[in-house]
Amino acid sequence: MSLAKFGTRIGTLLVGLLAVTAALPGAHALANAPTIETTHTVFTRVIPFFSDACGFTVVRHRDLTIRTAIFTDRNGNVVKELDNYQDNGYFAANGITVNYSEAGPNHVTYYPDGSVLYAGNGLFYNYRGPEYRFAGRVATLVDADGNVISDTFHGVDRGSLDDLCAALTP
Repeated sequence: MSLAKFGTRIGTLLVGLLAVTAALPGAHALANAPTIETTHTVFTRVIPFFSDACGFTVVRHRDLTIRTAIFTDRNGNVVKELDNYQDNGYFAANGITVNYSEAGPNHVTYYPDGSVLYAGNGLFYNYRGPEYRFAGRVATLVDADGNVISDTFHGVDRGSLDDLCAALTP
């Protein structure tokens, strides 16, 4: 699987995560006063997406902290969201462990027509060991129905999910 397709799938997951985050209570703060939340998630579990892609069971350990600032207009409509995150962890299979780290800001802009721009900057999918790295700027614009209007990437795109699977193969 190419990194671009993998990134698009991750982008789709982020779209869902960000939509849920925006719907959380407190998203409609006073005009020009952002609501700020910090969440910390730690888990270790089998990840079907990676397991299916690699053809064997892949476990992921994730230690993720996200600081979210949600901005509203005078009518209480969410107009922008800034997410700064730090993610460290590992993937393990067949007695082999590959560590990774990710960090950067995500910017989400909500437009009056219902479209949403999701833009991320940073170091994504930085796996130590295999030459698998994705760093730069990703921007995905979706319409009010969730259809992708544009999806762009500028930066370093090295390696692929296949490289991670190979690194986890004895």
